[in-house]
Amino acid sequence: EDENEDNGDEKISNSSSFFTESDKRLALSYIDELTSAVNIEILNAEQIFDNLCKILTPFQEQPHILGPHLNELLAPLNSALCSIVSSSSTEYNEQHLHLCCKVIQLICRVRGFKYVMKLLPHEVNQIEGCLLLLRKQKIADYSTWETRYVLLLWLGILTLIPFDLASIDSSCEAGQEQSLILGIIGTAEGFLGDPGPCREAASRCLSSLLTRPDMESVHLEQFLQESVQFLSAWQASGCGMVGPGYLAVLGRVHCMAQLFKQGHRTRLLPLAGAVLQPCLAISQQPQPLQVLLRKSLCKLFQRLATTHLPPALARWRYQRGQRSLQVQLGSSSTVAAVSAVEEEADEEEVEVPAEMEDILGRLVSSLGDKDTVVRWSAAKGVGRVTMRLPRLLADDIVGAVLELFADGEQDCSWHGACLCVAELARRGLLLPHRLGEVVPLVAQAMQFDVLRGQHSIGAHVRDAACYCCWAFARAYAPAELACWMPSLARAMLQAALFDREVNCRRSAAAALQENVGRQGADAFPLGIGIPLVALADYFSLGSRRRAFLSLGPQVGLLHPSVNCQLLDHLQACRVGHWDRDMRRLAAGAMRLLGSAELEGQGVGAVLQRLRLAAAACLAGDGSPVNPLIGGNGNSLARRHGSLLLCGQLLLCVGLHVSGRAALLADPLAAELVGLVPALEKARLYRGRGGEQIRRAGCLLLAAVSRTRLPAGRKTLFGLIDSLNENLRQPHESVQKAAASALRELLFAYFQRPSAAEWDRLRAATAGKYLAGLAQEDNVAASRGFAQALGCLPLSLLADGPPQAPSPGPEQPFLHQVLSGLASACGPDSRVAGEADAATRCCAVRSLIELAEKTRLFRHDCSQTSCERQAFVLRTLLGCCEDYSVDKRGDTGSWVRRQALAAIQRLLLAAARQVKERGRWGLETSLGPGQWLEQQGQGLGLVGYPRGSLGWRGSWRGPAGEVQADQDEEADENTAADEEADEN
Repeated sequence: EDENEDNGDEKISNSSSFFTESDKRLALSYIDELTSAVNIEILNAEQIFDNLCKILTPFQEQPHILGPHLNELLAPLNSALCSIVSSSSTEYNEQHLHLCCKVIQLICRVRGFKYVMKLLPHEVNQIEGCLLLLRKQKIADYSTWETRYVLLLWLGILTLIPFDLASIDSSCEAGQEQSLILGIIGTAEGFLGDPGPCREAASRCLSSLLTRPDMESVHLEQFLQESVQFLSAWQASGCGMVGPGYLAVLGRVHCMAQLFKQGHRTRLLPLAGAVLQPCLAISQQPQPLQVLLRKSLCKLFQRLATTHLPPALARWRYQRGQRSLQVQLGSSSTVAAVSAVEEEADEEEVEVPAEMEDILGRLVSSLGDKDTVVRWSAAKGVGRVTMRLPRLLADDIVGAVLELFADGEQDCSWHGACLCVAELARRGLLLPHRLGEVVPLVAQAMQFDVLRGQHSIGAHVRDAACYCCWAFARAYAPAELACWMPSLARAMLQAALFDREVNCRRSAAAALQENVGRQGADAFPLGIGIPLVALADYFSLGSRRRAFLSLGPQVGLLHPSVNCQLLDHLQACRVGHWDRDMRRLAAGAMRLLGSAELEGQGVGAVLQRLRLAAAACLAGDGSPVNPLIGGNGNSLARRHGSLLLCGQLLLCVGLHVSGRAALLADPLAAELVGLVPALEKARLYRGRGGEQIRRAGCLLLAAVSRTRLPAGRKTLFGLIDSLNENLRQPHESVQKAAASALRELLFAYFQRPSAAEWDRLRAATAGKYLAGLAQEDNVAASRGFAQALGCLPLSLLADGPPQAPSPGPEQPFLHQVLSGLASACGPDSRVAGEADAATRCCAVRSLIELAEKTRLFRHDCSQTSCERQAFVLRTLLGCCEDYSVDKRGDTGSWVRRQALAAIQRLLLAAARQVKERGRWGLETSLGPGQWLEQQGQGLGLVGYPRGSLGWRGSWRGPAGEVQADQDEEADENTAADEEADEN
């Protein structure tokens, strides 16, 4: 409920930005210990490996940092592997081999196996030894899977040696039947059904071997035929998603995708049709496939498509004339863009096979897959295939992708379409004449937020839309994008400042920065590109509250039209957001932005926004809404946000000199005063979420009171009754808001009530609260009345109307109020026969407020006041001994904390009064420090050890703060006395 909480925001990562020399030496020492000691103890080896993990694992987010150091890290490991391979024909230590492979697998996990496998040893004489080691491994032993994983990767790089494998096959010389090639194929095929990472390593090994020029004629065709038969048999058996059959299918599909990626097109083209048919049959199964299989099939489809098409890139692609950012920014002339279509060149005729229709259909349908990895793979696949298609067919593909945006609230389709649009634009396949259709859809995707139950879906869509904006900046010349830059800039700015998710805000800021840099500051609307990038950076947008309440108003000051656009966006999309924290932040941001609009466009614009917000508070459910912006279709969210906005804009206008005059002359003022009674009459407090409307209504009444809008006495007493009803609500946030609104209302309208209305006001407030605190059986009501007693003005604490002298500590009614609060503070107080710690906390807070308000702790006061001082301090010290416990735990700690804070406030207030008397030259019988010491000794307060008022470790901190603040105040007073003596 606290508005200061910044929910949903992420902390900045503390990942290392460089590999220090000390970390490098330490990592090398650990690696040497693991590779040099053959008979190392298991526990010691595990500890060393854990220490190495702590050094290398933080670099997973930035693996390129380890790139220059990998040769040194892998050198001792490679030496150990070579020594083991040379002795594999005799005996070797399995634990030593496993430790070496475990470290290599750790480096592969951090940097990536594609990069690390290139650095493994690749001598000719090592291939047979590596295969022999791999055959000796126990596949069922999953505790040593790292060994099999590394050996498969090593075997994959060894198969790339530039020699005929038959020439180095020792089995041929010995007359054995099984050759080296068949041994590698058979061993690797056995790992295609592995449930772990060894399956991917086996696919890599087979693809490296079978795509060799001397393997493609026989072994490649045989492997593909066997795979097709296996897939067809699995599809005919019903496509079971469990068991070894599924894992083997997954491994073979992944391996075939690697083969069609690395193999020669002329060799693979005759086999592509046979491979396509079972894959299409599997993908069209009514039974849903698992995500890994769908992703592998998507990769295989795009590789089959690129195999069917010639490898020439399309000449019709859009190409910018100058891609250098340095030249673009340094050149005085405008960078020209090469025409997207070379009119003079005849487009080559490309024969598109019939199979392409089925492949492209599967890829486009995969853009709406339920898993992100499949959509991302399909988006890249569509981009790769479209690069080889004729212009007309490619334009049809773009049209099919844009049709995915018409799926309404299907977030998966929107996300896949955005990813694909970005890929097409980045590759120059989205021609400029299509921008008129694409840019409005991307701008709409930047606000995609669909409410599903109690949460929303759309953050991934907004992030992908930011990726589209980033790709547009890099793909098109400024002249091509100039007419669409205002709408894109507006969408990026709104997302960067006011999006709910931190990653979306940062993505939008990155896209904004790329557009300002690539398109140029002059191309950015209103010329605010450079100042905007300086304000909305990666780190400043990490806090949602700062983005709304600090960066938003600063950006609004850059230009009046930008300020107006931000206000329009907040009122249309964020005030009615499904998240109530977003509604609160949006209302607060509109108040700050409205202050700038008052100075720029005048009072009329802000009053019009206030009028629309007031009308939305009582609007029904039939107002037109955008279903893609979550929360706008929710009447509760819209009404709650509009109430919050009314309160904030009222403060913005009412506390402004010219704004207040215009507001008082407008009928809107009376409408705002009667808005809360209208809500009650319409029974909008009832039902789900009624506590939110109540709290917002209290905040609006507080704003009405602060601006002192004219209201009749009958209306004001009706508002007091409404606040009294809110004080009885069981929600703490509603009670606090009602107490705060009551304080503002009584101070604004009843500071000096007339004698005729004083009795009625006393009965409706002070008398009602005091009687309810003592007699009420409702726990929530007792809490609310205890809070309300601390909000009463001085006029209601007196024994008579305000024509009498101002109330002092000697007033009898004040003694009744203090006694009632002291009784409610005690550990023995009961509400409906049960102890309630929350009521005691509220009573302690009200007790301190009344003591400060009536200046109870005055210096040189009467004997009655001294007795009351002792009474209040004894009450607070008694609260410090509250150790009540219930099923929630140590609930007495809530009261002790409030009591310690109250003692601190009272004693420091008394010290300040003594200090003020000394500054004005008034005589005092005691100095500030002496007075505090006398008061404390009289109550036994100073006798407690410093920092131990709570007598428990959890409260030594607050008690110590009290004592420290008293010491600081006393030191200041002592320094002031010494300075006065010197003068």
